Amino acid sequence: MEDFPSRNPFALLDGPRRARLSAGLPVFVSFNPVEYHGPHLTARNDGLVARRMGEAFFAALRAREPAWDELLWAEFDLGADPVVHEGSVPVSFDDFRRLVLGVCRELAGMGARRVVVHSFHGAPRHNLALLAGVDQLREVGVRAFSPMPLLLAGMIDPPDGLLEPVLATIEDEAVRREVEAYVPYEFHAGFLETSVALHYVPEAVADDFDRVAPCPRVEPEPARMAAAGLARRLGRTREAIALAASARAASWFGLRPFPGYAGVPAAANARAGALLAQHIERGFLDAAGAAFDGRVPDGEWLVRTAARLSLGGRLS
Repeated sequence: MEDFPSRNPFALLDGPRRARLSAGLPVFVSFNPVEYHGPHLTARNDGLVARRMGEAFFAALRAREPAWDELLWAEFDLGADPVVHEGSVPVSFDDFRRLVLGVCRELAGMGARRVVVHSFHGAPRHNLALLAGVDQLREVGVRAFSPMPLLLAGMIDPPDGLLEPVLATIEDEAVRREVEAYVPYEFHAGFLETSVALHYVPEAVADDFDRVAPCPRVEPEPARMAAAGLARRLGRTREAIALAASARAASWFGLRPFPGYAGVPAAANARAGALLAQHIERGFLDAAGAAFDGRVPDGEWLVRTAARLSLGGRLS
């Protein structure tokens, strides 16, 4: 990947577009791996959802700023830590981080003033690399943020009232209870992600997704849960939340055979996806308002806390 840090997806922009970029038109650059998402979603699910989500985000931004009349968008089908499964395309964390930093450095050099470092891939180290790009941009005065770390924080520690109406879209009570029990393990391609895909890219979801078997249930990894309990007793609430999520993820990744998806995707529905999308898009506008005003959006804490616990991404 030695050539990637110098690859600038906006290098061929014409003069008028470059002028709008340097005048403050937001630039979206999206990074998503090719990754196995079970038998019901395409390996490009993250990139497809990110694009439709980005278009919705930009439409909402344009409603506030009519002068922002064009979506400047580029994407890379690359990302750190896809699930280990046939169909995934792995890229090392160090190489991916260099790619993100290289692209962000080029955007700053072109005079970009507002940048959205976008993704719909939830791996912690992937998002740590995205925040490294955001930090680099902020250091030189570019107003930047990344939505996915904020979304992760909101799903790992959801606000009161978020999930109740989403789960209420499941009409069968027994299935609803099953999905609710799985929610803490909704790491990848389960009920939540499949519902979001049904909202944004229904054409990319398999017709028989409702026949996919639930992922086997697991219990959190004991040592990490003990560490989470200790952190909570010491008043380190955010570290406790991050450690508990890590304990659940470690157990899911330890499943053999590894299914490559989590939760109960068969219960997914577009109504749940629409509710989740509304929440995500409201959060995006709040974050954009903060970031484009020169402030740090709420929600980066989860990925930054995970970074400290993983020694800056050196531990996966």
